[in-house]
Amino acid sequence: MNSVRKLTLLYVHSEHEVFELLVNELNKSFEYVFTTNSAVEALKLYKDQRADLVIFDTHTADLEDIKICEEFRLLSPEQDIVIFSEVDDVELLKKIIELKVEKYIVKPYENIELVLEILKNIVIKINIKKELTTKNIELKKQYNELLKQKAFIEKHILLTYSDLDGNITYVSQAYLDLTGYEKSELIGKNHNVFKHYNAKEDAINELWHSAQLDEPWSGEFKNVKKDGTPFWVKVIIEPIYDDHNIKVGYSAVKEDISHQKKAEKLSITDPLTEVYNRRHFNTVLNEELTRSKRKGLNLCLIILDIDYFKQYNEHYGHDSGDDVLKWVSTQLKVSAGRGSDYLFRIGGEEFAIITSNMSDDDVRIYAENIRKSIENIKITHKFSKVSDFITASLGVINVDIKSSNLSTDDIYNITEHNLFNAQHNGKNRVIFNANQTTKTEICSIDKTTKLPDRIELFKAVENLKSNAMLMIISLNHFKHLLDEYSVKVIDAILIQKSKDIRRIILDKSTTLYKLNLNEFAILITDKSQFQKYLSILEYSLLQNKTCEFEFEGVNYNIVMNYTVGVAYGEEKILNHSDIALQKAHSTPKSFFIYEESENIKEIQNVKIDKLRVYKEALENDNIVPYFQPIVDINTGKTVKYEALARLIDSDGNVVSPFMFLDSSKEDKTYESFTRQMMNKVFAIYSKNSVNISVNLTYENIASKTMVEYIKNRLDKFGGEQITFEIVESEDIDDYKILEEFIIMVKSYGCEIAIDDFGSGYSNFTNLIKLNTNFLKLDGTIIENLSKDKNVETMAKALISFAKDTGIKTIAEYVSSKEIAQHVKELGIDLVQGYEYGKPEPADFYGLNI
Repeated sequence: MNSVRKLTLLYVHSEHEVFELLVNELNKSFEYVFTTNSAVEALKLYKDQRADLVIFDTHTADLEDIKICEEFRLLSPEQDIVIFSEVDDVELLKKIIELKVEKYIVKPYENIELVLEILKNIVIKINIKKELTTKNIELKKQYNELLKQKAFIEKHILLTYSDLDGNITYVSQAYLDLTGYEKSELIGKNHNVFKHYNAKEDAINELWHSAQLDEPWSGEFKNVKKDGTPFWVKVIIEPIYDDHNIKVGYSAVKEDISHQKKAEKLSITDPLTEVYNRRHFNTVLNEELTRSKRKGLNLCLIILDIDYFKQYNEHYGHDSGDDVLKWVSTQLKVSAGRGSDYLFRIGGEEFAIITSNMSDDDVRIYAENIRKSIENIKITHKFSKVSDFITASLGVINVDIKSSNLSTDDIYNITEHNLFNAQHNGKNRVIFNANQTTKTEICSIDKTTKLPDRIELFKAVENLKSNAMLMIISLNHFKHLLDEYSVKVIDAILIQKSKDIRRIILDKSTTLYKLNLNEFAILITDKSQFQKYLSILEYSLLQNKTCEFEFEGVNYNIVMNYTVGVAYGEEKILNHSDIALQKAHSTPKSFFIYEESENIKEIQNVKIDKLRVYKEALENDNIVPYFQPIVDINTGKTVKYEALARLIDSDGNVVSPFMFLDSSKEDKTYESFTRQMMNKVFAIYSKNSVNISVNLTYENIASKTMVEYIKNRLDKFGGEQITFEIVESEDIDDYKILEEFIIMVKSYGCEIAIDDFGSGYSNFTNLIKLNTNFLKLDGTIIENLSKDKNVETMAKALISFAKDTGIKTIAEYVSSKEIAQHVKELGIDLVQGYEYGKPEPADFYGLNI
């Protein structure tokens, strides 16, 4: 006898007549065999170790044996029992039959081989039963698991099945809970019941195209619930097949991404007008150009600017100006409300619309209707020169993708050029260039400056044979100039700035390009000139912040700042310099160098040269203080001067600190630099009755020797008119050191200012803890007040906080009367910037040296 599975036998015997023979054979079928000659002992063994088969081998079974067997039955109702016995009692035999034993074999055995065969068959049956039991257990387990999964799906998974026409055949409870429907309301209905009125038809068409090809499809849909509430789902749709591999429908597994979309919407939505922002504009323009190329559709871009908006703000107030932006955006949502239309606010009062699949004639009508709809809002504007109401100028392009290879930059620049012409040819009009010849002319020629343009730069970059250096130079706040000056003056400004930049180009291997309205580029192909031009950028170009020229008998002196992005390389130099320019816009240094592995050598050379210039100045005592007035915004009187470090190089050039401060820190001579600066400031302080602000970093304050030096200066000269300006940043490891320093200097009568507050790391709790007297708002906040409503909101919050805690506020980078008036309206106490005076040597402001 051979066993299929590991079996256990309990053999209860009362005689040895055939016991040993049977056990020897049974050992072949059972892995475990327990034997005993006591029924009571057998029951104990059974309780400890269940058996697959129990054999009672007795001479004559009695009631006691029957009771033991009944105990086995109670413990295990399905237990297989075999009894070998001589029974001549009919009642006892009935009891045995009632026990439903597997076999009852009467002794004496007539044929031992037959007994063994019977037992063999019993073993086979037990094996089959155990196997079935195991399978049943496994099947039941699987079934229970499926029930759990189904319950989980019902409760948590957004799932629907549909037939080949999209009619719903199954919907999970989770999806019912989400949408608010009852199952009876959806079964048999088409999935269109969830469709949002503004759903993108392109996505739906792509879905059905994939379905016809029996391919899975994934994407995102904006749907609506039963009560009309919109929600977003990410969905994966796959075909369903029957047992014969015939497609019978589709399954759709969905994920509710409404919260994600809400967060995404916040990141791509202008908070004031609730239309898409500039960041999303760049993304969509790229996507729509790609889609238009794929489908052969015309692509239309409209850039719209509200006429005389600056004058409206000045006379009606910024809150009313905000209302205008909201009203105009509301009207544009209606005018540009087709499923394929996208609406953006891309600047202060500038909007953009991207749409597609329209003829030139349709675009003209479309744009003209938009222009009329804005004037028809009837928002009174007494200070407009073209209407009694708010109006807008529109620049438009409709690109025939089939016959054009324009990039997104080209499309934007042409549209911007058309807007420029609309604004400076009477305003309240649409300028639309549709034919390819005009587009080509606009792309290839800069008529104002006569410089090679962006396309010429592209060609030059494509033909590079080795690493080059590219600087993209952006004129800041150019849009405000467009509002303030006529087109002829704007042209004169651009011509003058192109001349200023041309003057720094001294070799034939370097070329100046005009990229768009407010951007220039310099391409340097001679490696030996890289350092020279970077030095010119740092020491000359970025220092030249005025544009002085005479035009039609009028002398102009306009403050203009540059922002510059620099990159080195060959293939990706344009892209990298653009990235650097974007980063430069968010850094106070006004320029940024894109760093990549292949550029490391050039960048290291630049750093080495900067370090050399810095060390020469330090050794020659050429770290000097320049002074910039800080003025009371209400009285216009200078109340103190900020001492700003300058470096005089070997050629006598005056260099700003951000050009060399990194070098001083890397060279571990920052304390020496600070001491040299501090010594000269206190020398001037001792000869003048004047309030002076001095800059300190946490690195200075954490140095015991530096603090001792400051204490020495205060002991010698006093500190009643000294303010220490401290930059609060994430570099501060221990505020206790800072607090102890402040207590020490205040004991001399000094005051404390926190510099660059609001620049990204600003801790209000620590501000109170530091017991500061002044709060200097970061320059980037002041520069962007009129351009970004969020920045203005943040500035208001900072000023309000300062007033509530008795801290005076200082606005830096106040470079025009307009900014000065704006910060005055916000409640700033003190101002500092080019509008009130540049950093100059001490004697320029009448200070004794």
